Amino acid sequence: LRLKANDRPGVLAAITSALRDEGISVEALIQKEPRKGEQTVNLVLISSRCREKVINSAIASIENMDVVDGQVVKIRVETLD
Repeated sequence: LRLKANDRPGVLAAITSALRDEGISVEALIQKEPRKGEQTVNLVLISSRCREKVINSAIASIENMDVVDGQVVKIRVETLD
């Protein structure tokens, strides 16, 4: 998942709580420092394997948060094992 969120305490906890509520674990997270003068930060989360219906429900919850700016982009990651 790629999204833009406010850079303040508790935002990441709220986002990961939406994933937790759907039974989705976070495998990896990238958060870059915001640019000077910006109040939002880009986040990239890689989740555990889950069903499409479940991740879509979590995305809907995340997009409804006041701390998230715009839509969440879902990118599928395929493993080659």
